[in-house]
Amino acid sequence: MAASEALAHPRYRLIGSVDTAGNAHLAVYADGDEPVEVVEENLRKDSDSGPLKLDFRVWDLEKSALQPLFHLDTGARNLTEVRKLIKDNSGVTLYRDGFRVQPFGEPGFDWLGFDQRRVNNPTMRLSNNQVAGFVYISADDNPGLQDRSHREGLIDSPEYEELKTVILQAITRLEIQRYKLRRPEPIVQPGAGLLTGPPGGRGHGVFQSFSLEPLRQVATERYPNDVVLGRAIEEATETINEGVRKVQEIIAQFSRLATLGTLVDVVLHDGRTALARMAFDLRQLGKITKKVEELDAELSAALVDLRTDFTAQERAIDRLFTRIEPLSGRQRGRPRELSLHQSISEAVSVLESEITRHRVDVTVGGEDVTVTAEPGDIRTLVLNLVSNAVYWLSTTPGGTERAVLIETERTREGGADAVDITVSDSGPGVREEIRELIFDTYFSDKPDGIGLGLSIAGSVVKDFYDGDLWLVSPGPLAGASFRARLRRRVG
Repeated sequence: MAASEALAHPRYRLIGSVDTAGNAHLAVYADGDEPVEVVEENLRKDSDSGPLKLDFRVWDLEKSALQPLFHLDTGARNLTEVRKLIKDNSGVTLYRDGFRVQPFGEPGFDWLGFDQRRVNNPTMRLSNNQVAGFVYISADDNPGLQDRSHREGLIDSPEYEELKTVILQAITRLEIQRYKLRRPEPIVQPGAGLLTGPPGGRGHGVFQSFSLEPLRQVATERYPNDVVLGRAIEEATETINEGVRKVQEIIAQFSRLATLGTLVDVVLHDGRTALARMAFDLRQLGKITKKVEELDAELSAALVDLRTDFTAQERAIDRLFTRIEPLSGRQRGRPRELSLHQSISEAVSVLESEITRHRVDVTVGGEDVTVTAEPGDIRTLVLNLVSNAVYWLSTTPGGTERAVLIETERTREGGADAVDITVSDSGPGVREEIRELIFDTYFSDKPDGIGLGLSIAGSVVKDFYDGDLWLVSPGPLAGASFRARLRRRVG
């Protein structure tokens, strides 16, 4: 088979370079010869892995997407062979001064972690078997990228990690353009008015009975000249299609979240049982340390250090469990009166280690409003918004201001009381071209993002407090600003 013919006709392509300073000059192509996006920005963070050139070619593996390749001179006899041709030539190969570095590009060597990213977010991420990537470096310009002693792969170093990070940041831009192209839209079957979901699928079978086609046929036979009736049926069909589309989106989202909730329940139950045992063992270690002190002061000091370290790790795991608890499938607690400032501060404390590591200054201000709410709801909202802010602030150059401002305010809307919670940051902000996508379930601009944070936060605000979550522009700070408005239980 002529693999070169298939490789020469990818559906998507990312090509360009990143210079020594980390400045990217990339072009993203999708279904055409003209770039759909030109990326000119800095992708480097801390380490200097050196300059590189990129050429990534990507295919969708569904039947409809592969059909055009079947007509090329690939030697393939059917679409199954076309698909196999792509998979057999997939992977990301690394070249140094024109020579291939082993084992980069070998089948199964997924050094960029594409497959794990896809497991975490199958809606948006690429798998390793649909990508043929080529990365070019040189020995002189990339001295931090050193071979292992047996010349199989590169030594794990800050420069190697930085190389992978830069590449994933670049490939994320291609994934975003691919997501836009494949973004689910209502599809109406000819003459049936039946919405079926994303291209290539027939949606949830339960919805296939939602069709006005029988009524349309009767109306056409009995009242062929009744324009008003025909228009009314068309409008009713559009309304039903739109309603079914929204229900399908909700089902797709929460069927995944239900499974996730069950898994989180198991992790929390078993994990906290282990933590309780760990806490008991640490107390016992403390008692033993005191007894040992009289016999061996040096050993006792070592045990004290060990106990201190284990205690810190235990607390870190406990904070992690607290952070994921809002995703559990447990029943919600009973709403109660609480101080918003106190609840927000408790949520922020869960992120203390990340906030400190990235040198972010978090301020809680505005009116300390008392609301009737389930504490976990406020924690879910704040954790998702603040963790997003901290991540994007971590991508800014060292030495720049890294600030998050959380403000609460009681307001009036339509003669009724409401409460606003606004989270702003001084980071890079939300790019204009993705603003309409950020609330989509599973959409993420982060290289390893799952894309559930804003969706979960928005669902909590809407479902339990009759509220809304939206992007504020401009906001109190120069970066991204999100405002949640709570309309229920705010008295």
